[in-house]
Amino acid sequence: VAFQQKQSEITAIVVWNPFVLETLNKRKDAHVLFDSTKIPNEIIDSLVMAQASLDKPGGKDFACAVIETYYAINKRLADPATRDDTLIAIGEKFSHLDLAAMKKVVQQTKFYGTPKEALDLMTGAEIKSLTKKVTEFCVKQEITPSAPKVGYGTKAEAAGMNLRLDPSYIKLAQEKK
Repeated sequence: VAFQQKQSEITAIVVWNPFVLETLNKRKDAHVLFDSTKIPNEIIDSLVMAQASLDKPGGKDFACAVIETYYAINKRLADPATRDDTLIAIGEKFSHLDLAAMKKVVQQTKFYGTPKEALDLMTGAEIKSLTKKVTEFCVKQEITPSAPKVGYGTKAEAAGMNLRLDPSYIKLAQEKK
């Protein structure tokens, strides 16, 4: 947003795809300082919801609907017959990027395109070490004053945590199909 508004006092911003390419296309003075390919799996696109929202009537259904939609789009991206049309539609809707640019976006972005891939990540041993590494970095860089209490699992399994990584909604969305 800052680059698009051409605010001269703003010297750096953080954006993610598809907005990276859109910004680079609009601002010839913009350039990439760093991208997530240098830190594999340390930046994970994810659905984040407050427990209070999940506990409201329809909260779980909403989470499942978003998850189901994500995997429906990924299924279209994986199918050569629908991939290009899907990329064009997403590019037009969110970033005004054409097919060639959107192909670059999805090449640069790590997708956990199936529930199995996401569950493997969320229930595997690597997620805990990656979370610890990211947390330590955030504290060291003073992004956060102290490390959050991170839990893994459901509300009951990880009670009292500041951040909870819960794959149960992916499983629930699969069961609803």
